[in-house]
Amino acid sequence: MSSESEIRSPKPGPKISLKMAYAEVLEIKEIQRKQIEELQARNRECEQKIAFLEKKVNNFENQLVANSIEIVNIPPESVDCSTNLELALKVFRNGLAVDVNESDIDYCYMKKVQRRDQNKENIIPQSFTNILSVRLTTRHCKEKIMKARNGRKEQLTTGLLNTEVNSQKIYINEGLSYQTRQLLKSAKQLQISKKYKFAWTKNGIVYMRKIEGENIIRILSVADFDKL
Repeated sequence: MSSESEIRSPKPGPKISLKMAYAEVLEIKEIQRKQIEELQARNRECEQKIAFLEKKVNNFENQLVANSIEIVNIPPESVDCSTNLELALKVFRNGLAVDVNESDIDYCYMKKVQRRDQNKENIIPQSFTNILSVRLTTRHCKEKIMKARNGRKEQLTTGLLNTEVNSQKIYINEGLSYQTRQLLKSAKQLQISKKYKFAWTKNGIVYMRKIEGENIIRILSVADFDKL
């Protein structure tokens, strides 16, 4: 048995008043607030740098595709042409009645893009759209072709190319950078939800208009959709 003298009460620790505890909490909160502000400032700086670099890349890509045109939905087997160059010339000459020479075309190549359903959400297996990408030597030649396309009242089809296969629609679009293509995709979606009549591109820039006669809205970034 231990004697009473051997039993010791624990020594009391330093007393902390409520006022001191509250002051310590306020100090910690202030430190955290400053840390959060510093992180937010760094994030804003990073976002600005990213936006600047994205804009720079997009401008560079726009320069690369400035003279480019895409002929969409025209299968090579539907026309009697041995090369992509002959196919492009036949579309421009026979389909649009535009005088384009071989020397007006820098290069052209065929690419395949997998088709999606009407909602553009689900990929359709084993189904592809043929796109003939054509780079012209001058902006003037491209504008001449686009003007002829816009002036056509009839839909351009494979039937206009004197083919023997079933007639199908052909679309001629200007070449776009990746960012501009994404902006156009969003514009097309908002065109339906916001009930806008027009959404198009010209010289690599997306435009929208509510109805005929109203102001044209220029879409350079996602933030511009807030103007709708």
